[in-house]
Amino acid sequence: MRLPHTHFSHFFWQIFATLALFVVLFYSPAQSAESNIVEIMQKLQYDSDLIQKGFSLNRFELVREGITRHKVDFDALRRFNIEVFLTKNNLNYAPIIYSFINNIVEERTSLEYFLSKNQKMKAYEAFQKINHRCMQCHALTRGWSK
Repeated sequence: MRLPHTHFSHFFWQIFATLALFVVLFYSPAQSAESNIVEIMQKLQYDSDLIQKGFSLNRFELVREGITRHKVDFDALRRFNIEVFLTKNNLNYAPIIYSFINNIVEERTSLEYFLSKNQKMKAYEAFQKINHRCMQCHALTRGWSK
């Protein structure tokens, strides 16, 4: 049995359609992407701070926790379409940025390896290389190298 069309249901659908249109017209994927990348970067900064704190305090459980968190958060960065975030002025930097990302993964692998062999100074040097790659990418995208 079909229910009769009511003014309320018509009104409800008009409101729903208006809200849907508003979302489509005014919701910017770039803003969403930007907030997503900011969240990812904040997590990665926390992870790096945790690793640094572990080295500084000679508490290698903090270093390991930071590495574990970094793996998860860095994987989120690797899945992120970086080209959405780049402007047309620095879009050509995408291959360089992807290279930095791959280098960071390699350095993190070295960091883990040296920690497993109890070579703490070499592990710290690998960590410094990770931070250096991060800052190279930040400098590039922010135009610091110009």
